[in-house]
Amino acid sequence: MPQTTDLGQITVVTGSYMKGQQKRNRYKNIGALMLTTHSTGEKRYWLRLDADILHASLYALVRAAGMAAGDDSFTCNVFENKTIPAPQEPANPDGWDGDDGRFDRPPAA
Repeated sequence: MPQTTDLGQITVVTGSYMKGQQKRNRYKNIGALMLTTHSTGEKRYWLRLDADILHASLYALVRAAGMAAGDDSFTCNVFENKTIPAPQEPANPDGWDGDDGRFDRPPAA
């Protein structure tokens, strides 16, 4: 059975204040870094973030993707950085169909 652990809070600095002669930062907690460990030993890191940090357009996308009504947080997956191989040139440049998103060649006639 998977076990989930809260690894710590995610905060942003929202201002500062003076305490005696020291300037201190004021923070807002916006979520948590989580770790789920499966019985196979596989580990998955993810974020639980407060929905009120989202711009309205992103909030609409998150809601449409399955955020339940009344929820005040959403989940973000954290993926391991991997080297992404360079795109391969087509074996036959004349067979290029103009649909690979590149702008350095004119579209096929």
